[in-house]
Amino acid sequence: MSDKNILDETVNEINKKQGKNAIKKASEITPEIDKASKDITSLESNNNYCLNNVSSSNSLPENKELSRGENVFKELYEVNVNEHIEKKNNLSYLSWTYAWAEAKKRFPTLTYKIHLFGENQLPYVYDENTGYMVFTEITIDGLTHSMWLPVMDSSNKAMKNKPYTYDTRYKKGIVVEPATMFDINKTIMRCLVKNLAMFGLGLYIYSGEDLPEVQEEIKEEKKNTADDKTINLLVSEIKKYNGQAEKIKQGILTKYKVKELFELTESQANQAINKLKNFKKKEEKENAE
Repeated sequence: MSDKNILDETVNEINKKQGKNAIKKASEITPEIDKASKDITSLESNNNYCLNNVSSSNSLPENKELSRGENVFKELYEVNVNEHIEKKNNLSYLSWTYAWAEAKKRFPTLTYKIHLFGENQLPYVYDENTGYMVFTEITIDGLTHSMWLPVMDSSNKAMKNKPYTYDTRYKKGIVVEPATMFDINKTIMRCLVKNLAMFGLGLYIYSGEDLPEVQEEIKEEKKNTADDKTINLLVSEIKKYNGQAEKIKQGILTKYKVKELFELTESQANQAINKLKNFKKKEEKENAE
């Protein structure tokens, strides 16, 4: 058998052993053989040497990253994050400090990038009609995922560079304040958490996030808020106190931790009405005596 055929046969054997991970080329084998031993003169006798010295550590970088990417997702997806979930407006949020720490502990080479735009390198893009959007990018063991998130207020309404109002079935003229750099910074950190979810960490808490929220909001408001008749009755009782009316109103808002009277539940509104009525009766009785 010729030296060329022996060499080709050896390379074929290596490829069978390593599959796509084999990176040894025929041109690389001969120098390594010569270096291994001065007594080796026949390519045919070097077949075993070649096979024994090509290991999985010589895998192609692409294959290592893809395999590692699968392991990254499996490991992070299995992390129980329930104790670190924060609830707000019936939505779940994972603390960014916890998310980052858990991912970094497991994968120290983890890096992130915040996308910057324009001449001033601002960390967001802005559209007058739709609002602000931020973008992040995270890389773990050579695998990169990107994510984006709009800048929203506490009611998950898109913020713009000036205030605007919106109506729901039960509330009118709700104001969305203009976005500040604080809002943008907060959104960037939330975006990083969502970015990590693409690698598996806390992904399960996002299930159902794309379900219609408006219908749930209306259903919740209908269930909890007082009807117009009750609120009008409460306003009438407050007005009976003349110069003290505004102070009494503020006291009710503070007590029940709401911003407007129409945010009171039916039970809270009736409770306030009854207290005002009883206090007025007591006051009238004392004046009569």
